[in-house]
Amino acid sequence: MKKILALTLLSVTLAAPSLFAAALTLTLEGGGGGFGPYTSGSGGEFTFGISDPTLIASGYVSGAGGTKNQVTTPVANSFQTFCVETGETISHNGVYTATLNDHTVLTGTYLNKGTAYLYSQFVTEGKFGTTLGLYNYGANRTTTAGQLQNAIWAFMGQGGQTAANNALNPFFQAAVAAEGGTFALADATVAAGFLNVSILNLVDSSGINHQDQLIYTPGPGNNNVPDGGMTVMLLGMSLTGLGFISRRIRR
Repeated sequence: MKKILALTLLSVTLAAPSLFAAALTLTLEGGGGGFGPYTSGSGGEFTFGISDPTLIASGYVSGAGGTKNQVTTPVANSFQTFCVETGETISHNGVYTATLNDHTVLTGTYLNKGTAYLYSQFVTEGKFGTTLGLYNYGANRTTTAGQLQNAIWAFMGQGGQTAANNALNPFFQAAVAAEGGTFALADATVAAGFLNVSILNLVDSSGINHQDQLIYTPGPGNNNVPDGGMTVMLLGMSLTGLGFISRRIRR
C-alpha cells in the first residue's frame, strides 16, 4: 500500500507542468568545443549524456553515424539533439535536471509541427520526404547539422532565423511540405509528444534555466504522449525502480 501511495503522489507531481525529470550531463568528448563531435556554430548537434538509459528511446539510431551513443564518456548513454531557445546558454561541463515539456521557458515558445517533424526525421535517420535523404550522417555531418538547426530555429522563432531566410533551406522546405504545405500550417503548435518529440527544459543545481533542447520519446502504440490524469498516473507508476523515489512514505 505504501508503494502504491508513493507512486500515486509521484504521478500527481508529474502531472504539471511536465512528464518526467532526469539528470543530464552534457558530454565533454568528441570535439565541438566540448559540446559533442557534430556541433555547427552556436547550435547543434549537441551530445548529451543521460544518467538513466531507460530514458533514451529505442527510436534513436545506434552505431557509427547514428543519433545516440556517439561518444562514451563521461556518460556512456548519450543522444544527439538540437537547441530550441537561443536566449539561454549551456556549459560543456554542465549538469542539469531536464524536464519534458511542450514549450520553452525563457520565451514560452511552444513546440510546433515543423520542429517535431524535423527532429523525428533526424533521430530515426528518415529521408525528410526525399528519395535519397537530406541529412549527411557521414563526413560532412556538421554542414547539414547547421542547416537543420537553422530550420528548427526558423520554426521556433530563434537565432534570427525566419521563414524568409530559410526559404531555400532543404530541411525547412521538407517540413513545410510534410506538415500541410504552408509555413503557417507547419508552424501550428502541438502538445508534447507529437511525432514522439518533446522539449527539454534544463535547470542547473542553482535553479537557473538553461538552453532548451529536443528529445524523442516514443510511446507504446501511438505517435503522441497523451495528456490527462490517468495517463500521467500510469506513467508515474511505470517509473518503479528507476531511482525517482529515494525514500519511503512514512505514516
